[in-house]
Amino acid sequence: AGIAAFTLAEKYWTGTILTERVVPSMSIASGNITVTAPMRRGLYYHWERSTDLIDWTSVTSTTQATGTTTSFTEAVNPTIPHFYRLVFDAVP
Repeated sequence: AGIAAFTLAEKYWTGTILTERVVPSMSIASGNITVTAPMRRGLYYHWERSTDLIDWTSVTSTTQATGTTTSFTEAVNPTIPHFYRLVFDAVP
């Protein structure tokens, strides 16, 4: 655990934590979509949605991570495409 803790702390210190790839997963049930993604404690996150991959709208407020995963659920119209992304940064 010591080396792993040091490696993680080093990523925060150098800022390389902000270049890590975040790969969300999703599930659809009863007309609702749930998008889940890993996150790092201390960073700030919010979910965004788009129907065209050009214009993005925030669908959650920016919050500081206190856990290791985040998820977002909403009802979706299956005839309209929806794309989701998790935006994160070191400051709000």
